Amino acid sequence: MAISEKPWSSFSESDYNDSQWYEACLIKPPKSEYTAKNQAKLPVREPDGTLNRNGVHAAAAALAGARGGVKASPEDKRKAARELIRLYRELEEEPPESIKRLAE
Repeated sequence: MAISEKPWSSFSESDYNDSQWYEACLIKPPKSEYTAKNQAKLPVREPDGTLNRNGVHAAAAALAGARGGVKASPEDKRKAARELIRLYRELEEEPPESIKRLAE
């Protein structure tokens, strides 16, 4: 699978249509309940679906509390942390300790 190294700041929510945003995010409601972009959080993929290394790093930082953290249930945060660990393996990187702790 291709991994993008593009600066994460190159992308904003407005670059995505609703479906792309849903697929790009780690925290989201079931697809049948998804009605608006503000329901999905922690994007890690570019609009075309490519995994972005910098997006993974930004999501991990936000989940660990950077930029005010993420407003989500503890279970949603745990699921996102577990998915981030999987993505870090895909990137052939070691996930941050803070993410490992959240995944427990």
